[in-house]
Amino acid sequence: MATEPIEVPDYIRANAQRGLDLNRQGHGGDGLTDKTKQEAREMADGEITYSKCKRMAAWFARHRVDTQADGFKNRRSPDYPSAGLVAWLLWGGDGNGSMRAAVWAEGEVNRIDRLREANKDNG
Repeated sequence: MATEPIEVPDYIRANAQRGLDLNRQGHGGDGLTDKTKQEAREMADGEITYSKCKRMAAWFARHRVDTQADGFKNRRSPDYPSAGLVAWLLWGGDGNGSMRAAVWAEGEVNRIDRLREANKDNG
């Protein structure tokens, strides 16, 4: 099955790059995996997989609680930037904790699923 192209929005690219920059500066938690950092590099370069899009909405929903930590939004907090903020950015999320990236990813999954179903029906 051919891979459908996915155009990564500029805001996701910028967020992923910001997360990578913060991580290079020593920020982020022990839970950051090499896979998360690799996928963030890919997103910053404008590349994303269907699999990543499928995982994004669930990841953001599970980690929404991280946006409530003082070091997530409060730049004056000694905990800023929190590990949760760095991870959120690495997944393409906005620094304000919005679910915009999750909604976008879910829309892309639905779009690709519809294309695949249409191609199967016409095949």
